[in-house]
Amino acid sequence: MDNLSLDITTKILKATFLNNMEAFKNILPDIYEYFIDYKSGDTLLTFDEQDNINLVDNGQLVYESDPKKSSIEQVEAFINDPKCFSYGLKFSENPYFEHERILKKLTQRQIEETQELSNLQIEIPWNEPQLDFFCMIGCGLGYQIEEIFKRKDIKVFYLYEPSPDVFFAAMHCIDFKPLIDKCKSLGGSFTISVGGNEYSFANQINALLKANGFYLVSRMFVYRHYHSEENLNAFQLVHEIAHRYSAGWGFFEDEIISLVHTTENAEHEFPILNDDSLIENTMADVPVVIVGNGPSLDNDIQLLKARQGQVLIISCGTALKSLLHNGITPNVQIEMERTALLDEQYNLFSAKEHGILKTIPIIALNTVYSGLLQRFSQAYNMLKVNDAGTDLTCFLSSDNKFQVVKFCNPTVSNAAIMAMLHLGFNNVYMLGVDLGFVSEDHHHSKSSMYYQGEWEGKESEHKRFKTNNFSAKGNFRDEVFTTSIFDSSKASLEFAIVDFPEVNVFNCSDGVFIAGAEPLAFTDIKIEATMVDLHKDFLTLLDNSFSQSTKDKQYVHNFLEHEFFPKFKVVIEQFTAYMNEPIHSRTQLSDMFSRQNHYVYSLSLQANTMLYFRFLKGSMIYFQSTIMTNCAKYTDEKMRMSFIADSLYEMKEHFNFLYKDLLQGYDKPAKV
Repeated sequence: MDNLSLDITTKILKATFLNNMEAFKNILPDIYEYFIDYKSGDTLLTFDEQDNINLVDNGQLVYESDPKKSSIEQVEAFINDPKCFSYGLKFSENPYFEHERILKKLTQRQIEETQELSNLQIEIPWNEPQLDFFCMIGCGLGYQIEEIFKRKDIKVFYLYEPSPDVFFAAMHCIDFKPLIDKCKSLGGSFTISVGGNEYSFANQINALLKANGFYLVSRMFVYRHYHSEENLNAFQLVHEIAHRYSAGWGFFEDEIISLVHTTENAEHEFPILNDDSLIENTMADVPVVIVGNGPSLDNDIQLLKARQGQVLIISCGTALKSLLHNGITPNVQIEMERTALLDEQYNLFSAKEHGILKTIPIIALNTVYSGLLQRFSQAYNMLKVNDAGTDLTCFLSSDNKFQVVKFCNPTVSNAAIMAMLHLGFNNVYMLGVDLGFVSEDHHHSKSSMYYQGEWEGKESEHKRFKTNNFSAKGNFRDEVFTTSIFDSSKASLEFAIVDFPEVNVFNCSDGVFIAGAEPLAFTDIKIEATMVDLHKDFLTLLDNSFSQSTKDKQYVHNFLEHEFFPKFKVVIEQFTAYMNEPIHSRTQLSDMFSRQNHYVYSLSLQANTMLYFRFLKGSMIYFQSTIMTNCAKYTDEKMRMSFIADSLYEMKEHFNFLYKDLLQGYDKPAKV
């Protein structure tokens, strides 16, 4: 390259960088501040022997041939085999809830209709004119980003570049502003994340789904531009945890149950966990053993029996039957499932065991059925985060200082560890909290209802664990089997442990590895003898750490009938009005869903509208995701539009039905 050409090219590179900085100053100020005085490290822009702009990393060229040409070729290869995560619900044979029944009906319709199409009309996600959600790992010089935007409209684009040097180079090569403007014109966003790690990458995806609509999980493209350890880790992590993006949404009927059970529990005057600042634990250093019903419990249950009175034994859900079967009386039972069907499992207990229950207290989420709680000596409630009953309690009881508990689901082990952490214990041991299994034939303790008794759900549970599992890192071995629910529970436990860094948490279970919990065999725990009555002191701690709401039954009912329900009717009307809009394409459907999502999430910004958000959010996401996933299966446009129209009608009718159901049933026992 002669000096003149070199000078011109260098000036163009600098001008492109300055244009990007000017754009980022207003659009992405964090990026602007990061690079305003940036100095490159080991990765630099250079000119190769063919006079191409290239990258050099530690003295080696990154692109072996023309970077622009190779980037376009890479895009072509991706188009032929795109990496695309998709969403799909699994339905029970006989759905309990109306929302599941309708979603199952819509999905079955799609399957029946698309089977009529020829093999030549197989769905190809890339063929859609607009891609709703596209993630790119590693930008290189950015040429492939420009190429993708030339070929497709992209609504939400997320670029993760772990190397600041590489992104600094890309800022000299491509103009980001037109790409950002294009996403915004489609009602979406263009997000750039520089630095960080695979966990920040995964968390940002979740944030984008929340901001733009979780229905985007119906088609999530993930493009990895270049190979590095950081990029590989990000790609693998998203592959492993993609199922978490489509879980834990809740739904309207779930929130009705929460409202019913929360108000019932308040009427029974069950006290609620106080804020951490109000709790003083004088027995904080006593060892606490959280007992799950995992298969490895069988290995240590006799040693646990020998240590009764020396440790606090916290029973999680179905582990109670296993403990009682082996002559162990726990210090407290923990429950978190909201449906009244959970109470039926207690009918499997013997008369003697029911007598023992009357000597044990229970800590349960506010959503748990009051009839079950009354089986125990005393019931204590914890307010579950992201829950209608919790929102109602906090809104009406602003004079109370209650703790809203995060990370308390999806399994009862999560609720148990959060209870002990908030109560202020310093040494927590997890036993039988396997969240996995070595053998598909042994997925819970052999002493539990899964293997003993006449529980009618036994066979379906055995089948579920055999057909819906995958491998995960083990705690005491290389690998164990786990499930998506168990994996979500593991993630929740890990977040909880991070929130309480001062607490020593040990994993004594032969199950999945849990980050932050030190692997430790139960036989290796050093237990010091004590002359103190631990159970008596523990009961005193519970009594001092929970208090009752100051609002009585009549106050709550007056608020619901005269304030909440009339205003909620207006909200429902505004929400369903979006579905009256004429929709002529899948792209228009995406746009409508985004605006509907924005409306619903705007309700979460104020305390006086949070309760409306809580009822609408989950069912909205389930319907949007299911409709979008299914309509994408249609290659025949006429069939697709017919499906969309009928699905939106079903969705609108369902929300109107739910409002009437809430109005008529809020003060009656929950249906399930």
